[in-house]
Amino acid sequence: MDRPDTGEESCAEFSSSVPDVHSADDLEASRKDPRRQEPTVPNLPPLSKQHSDPSQNVQTFGGLQIVVTSPFVVDTTTLSPGTVTYPRSSVTDAHKSKNFLITESKFISKSAPASPAGSFLGVGPALGASTAAISPSTQAMNDKILVNIKRKIAGLPPLEEEMTKRPSLGGNKLGGRRMSLGAALCIPPPPRLSKDMSLNQLIQLTLGAIGIVFGDIGVSPLFVLKAVLKDESKLCSEESTTLCGDPLLLSISENTILGYLSLIIWTLTLICCIKYIVFVLRADKNGEGGTFALISLLPTENEESALWKHKAHIFTGAMLSACFILADGFIAPSMAVLSAIEGMTKTVGKLPNVNTAMIGSAVVPTTILILLILFMVQRFGTHSVEKFAWPVMVMWFLSIAAIGLFNIIVINPGIFQAFSPHHIGYIFKKGAAKTFAAINHTVLAVVGVETLYADLGHFTTLPIRIGFLGVVYPALILSYLGQGSNIIRSINLRDPLIIYEVATDPFFSHVPSQVQVPMVVLATIAAIIASQATLSGCFSLLDQAISLGVFPNVSAIHENQNGSSAVYVPFFNYICMAMCLLIVGVFQHTDAIAEMYGICVTGSMLITSILLALVMRYRWEYKIWQVAPFAIFFGSIDLFFFAAAVQKVASYGWIAILASFILFYVMYTWTTTTAQFKHQLESTTLTMSELRLYVKTLVRTQGTVAFVSNTDEDVPVVLNVCAAKLRALPENIVCMSAVCMPTPFIAEEERYIFRTIDPNIGLYRLVISYGYAERSIDTQAAIQRATKRGLKVAQDDSVLFVVGREIVKSDHETRYFQQLLNVSYDFIARNSQNKADYFNLPAASTLEMGVSNVLR
Repeated sequence: MDRPDTGEESCAEFSSSVPDVHSADDLEASRKDPRRQEPTVPNLPPLSKQHSDPSQNVQTFGGLQIVVTSPFVVDTTTLSPGTVTYPRSSVTDAHKSKNFLITESKFISKSAPASPAGSFLGVGPALGASTAAISPSTQAMNDKILVNIKRKIAGLPPLEEEMTKRPSLGGNKLGGRRMSLGAALCIPPPPRLSKDMSLNQLIQLTLGAIGIVFGDIGVSPLFVLKAVLKDESKLCSEESTTLCGDPLLLSISENTILGYLSLIIWTLTLICCIKYIVFVLRADKNGEGGTFALISLLPTENEESALWKHKAHIFTGAMLSACFILADGFIAPSMAVLSAIEGMTKTVGKLPNVNTAMIGSAVVPTTILILLILFMVQRFGTHSVEKFAWPVMVMWFLSIAAIGLFNIIVINPGIFQAFSPHHIGYIFKKGAAKTFAAINHTVLAVVGVETLYADLGHFTTLPIRIGFLGVVYPALILSYLGQGSNIIRSINLRDPLIIYEVATDPFFSHVPSQVQVPMVVLATIAAIIASQATLSGCFSLLDQAISLGVFPNVSAIHENQNGSSAVYVPFFNYICMAMCLLIVGVFQHTDAIAEMYGICVTGSMLITSILLALVMRYRWEYKIWQVAPFAIFFGSIDLFFFAAAVQKVASYGWIAILASFILFYVMYTWTTTTAQFKHQLESTTLTMSELRLYVKTLVRTQGTVAFVSNTDEDVPVVLNVCAAKLRALPENIVCMSAVCMPTPFIAEEERYIFRTIDPNIGLYRLVISYGYAERSIDTQAAIQRATKRGLKVAQDDSVLFVVGREIVKSDHETRYFQQLLNVSYDFIARNSQNKADYFNLPAASTLEMGVSNVLR
């Protein structure tokens, strides 16, 4: 089942609806694009530069007479009332759209005497320039439109409903937003990394993936078997060993250990090797992976798709999956570092002349100190840490593999029988409660598996597959089998003290005494690197959520200009630091932390399976019988793990669920309130054509002002407010939008789109597009490029940027839940990053205006 290439966005859904292009550069560029299909234009007679008789070039479109002329010469003395003159260069667009809008403009012919005083009424496409004679009835219609425009921006109902229908501007919609020219032309950007690489590049990327991608899953041998055997070994303690001989020996048996090992092996094999390595990694969006890349592959914006009606539910599921991953970021560093420090203290405590009690009391302070240093150094950048990550992690995987193989050969070569899945049946014989307890701890073996997919864009598919299948997976299997061999040997000795010591610390107890100290140091460093990998993944995911407008605008610092491979989010860093320190300080032991760890990753795995099945069916267009085996098999496994993990809610799992809920509530509040705010303002928002007519009634002042919006709307909301309240606008108006597109990256040639809407009234359109995996909003470069393409800015003048801040309010008619959302949104907005910083606007030349609205 080879899927189609998803590296480029399909142009099929855009081919029949390319937006109109009105600047000379855009028109020429679009004509050269082979994917743009020009409409059929009727044969027009040849035109000369002077037309003494325009009636010779009359064409009729839909009953409307159009005189095709030179763009520069029109003899108004020969026109009859109701006849429309139209520049030849725009006839194609006029015939294509057949949407004509009444506009008002003054005109003086170059080949005839000046026209009588007054205004001529031109009819043309929304963004075209035209002239015409005017009849009394048409003038009356024009006056009604102007009155309705004024009532519209004032929030009043129109006088006549039929006069207020919005004319089509030729722009296409993508999820309710107008598409930029780059998206419409479907010019795909290059991926972050090419799949065609040399052997040297392949080796470098594979080593890098081993050091960064597999951090969480790589240190799992430190605590997985320890957590699984917790319920078995708690029957005995060092203080009361004489009371727990038979119960302990009957509880932990060789068959039980083989069952646990078999469950861990097949969990790693099915979830990691087959589901993620084989299937999930194939679902890339232009080389990028992760939750948002997965949903961007779904055709939810196509109204003809079966998923169009369910796009809100799909996006909600993606937000929930992202919240699960971020919530695990609060727990993973605590679990990894504390596990390593606990092993260190037990190893050091065995040395002669060492105070065991003092060493034991230093576990929590040492862990807190390491975590504090880890979080504080994030502000200096993560690139330096990642440089030596791969040598440490490669040494770690080789070491645990060698130690595990040593235990297998010396102690129990027959341990390989754990590969037989029938041993899992021994676990089910222990009863439903113990079975589910063992399963929800076994899932800790695959924590961090989502990182395999999230970091796809940094390393590509092949290096990740080689690194996992060639190094990580064999090392993990050998480590678990080596620990199992040592546990079975202790059971055969039938000494409760030895069994307790091995069961409570299976990893370090199977390490030979000669190398225990080096392994303790290596394990501690590996745990720190794993924590760093978790934080880097959370930073990237959160930055993507901010770019897509899913999460509030908090500061995100990019260490380079090549995307999100090195990004730092101070807000999340300090929140995560506070949570990790609180968890370690309160619970103080990995057994308690294990009770809250894993429930989020099972939820994220389940959502990924559902989304991937939808991608197979509706994007790759697989048959139902091809998708059903994957959906049923892996969906059942993920649902079974999630059901088992839900049991942790009764102990400490509610903490992870609460953290996920808080993050989801923030995302839901921000997303829904912003969408509701924009939707409620649509009734009073002018279209570009309405703005062209209305702006002529206002006083114009000197200067150039760019009105900034973060949605791809033609007329920013803040411009509507200024037009309605100030009654004056500058002589040059730039409608600027910085829009995050549903693709990881944007091609450089499509990053800035500039169009001259109407040079006579100084109206321009500037669109800055960027992908969700990058946040390169360079407004200064965009303005400089616009000045080279027609924006008139005096040399001694600077552009003033005006941005809006949404302010939501409630009244006595607002519902209680909506009041809660409004209060929450207001609190979040006041404590988030301001728009000037988000758009990288110069502080000295930026004006921020509040735009308030009552949401009910």
